[in-house]
Amino acid sequence: MKKTRYIICTIICLALLFNGTAASEPTESGILTLNEAKELALKNNMQLKLQQIYIQQASDNYDKVYENNKRTSKGDYTDAAERAAADVARKISIENAASNLRKAIFNRNDLKRASDYNVTIAYYNILKSIYSLEDQKRNVELKEKTLDAAEMKYRFDLTDKNSLTQAEDSLEAAKASYDKSLSDVKDNMAALSKLIKRDLDFYSDKMDMNIILPNINDLDLGAIKKDNIINNPSFFTAKEQYDVAEYKLELTEEKYDHYRGLPNRASEIMEKFEDILYEAQWNFDEIKYNYDEKEKELVISLNNQFSSINSMQESYKSQKKKIEEGESSLQKDKIKFQMGLITNSVLEQNQSSLENLKNQLNIININMNIQYTSITQYSPLQ
Repeated sequence: MKKTRYIICTIICLALLFNGTAASEPTESGILTLNEAKELALKNNMQLKLQQIYIQQASDNYDKVYENNKRTSKGDYTDAAERAAADVARKISIENAASNLRKAIFNRNDLKRASDYNVTIAYYNILKSIYSLEDQKRNVELKEKTLDAAEMKYRFDLTDKNSLTQAEDSLEAAKASYDKSLSDVKDNMAALSKLIKRDLDFYSDKMDMNIILPNINDLDLGAIKKDNIINNPSFFTAKEQYDVAEYKLELTEEKYDHYRGLPNRASEIMEKFEDILYEAQWNFDEIKYNYDEKEKELVISLNNQFSSINSMQESYKSQKKKIEEGESSLQKDKIKFQMGLITNSVLEQNQSSLENLKNQLNIININMNIQYTSITQYSPLQ
């Protein structure tokens, strides 16, 4: 028991040691990087600060429970089975208090993981919406030029009123799409603002648009599964329940075997021991079954995520080929334009289409990073 108390004290010391979190403000360039956003979120995370109080409360509770249960009760018991059950309950009370302290410390560490993950997703959502906004902006500019041309033709009776109306409607639709995309950007920036506790403005605050393509070949399914089992909150809780149930079963079996070995054991008391052991075994089996099922679900989930990110990689490769073909085609269009074979309007349309392809590639890259972050969020380096 002294060893258990020493381990608990060590856990608390380590929790205090790693409690500090450095944070930096955005650079003077006005560009807020992803790492800076993460640091700001941690700096202003009140829940993370409060968790240290919860750790201390769990520690105080453990000391109280330990003091109240460290000695065998001298109370009156009707028989050996009742005394054995009380002794098991006493030890389990101590173990539950220790488990609650471990959970409090785990939750503090998981708050940092969750903060980093949520900020990363929010940041990437902003980048995707910015790329979509760029596409809509180009579309509006093209539709404005198309309308200008239609108005000119209509003025000189080179087109009918219906064609002019179509051009006007197309521009209005493009503007509506642009406004929706702009609203999406602002909403996504508001979501990040809430996480980092700092107001972000679309017109003055810039994001770092340079996102590196993740190396999915380095992903190790076996290692990631182990990381999930250790660091995933639902698995941590399930494992704590598993360990406590297993400990209770071991204590109960010990009491059962001890009484069964007595030469003068009473059959009615033996039946009570059997009932107590049955209950402990049933409880352990149920928890073990749920834990095993959770592992199976994890494997299925990870396999699906691996399949998804591999499909994204194939889409990325396919998109790059489309861009290469588009660039080659655009070079030919420029020559055609110089030769008077196509209009400037057609050339600009093709240039815009190529830019759209490039932005789609950037969005695929970001989606791959989101999927990569989701897969590896419980791994130590994330």
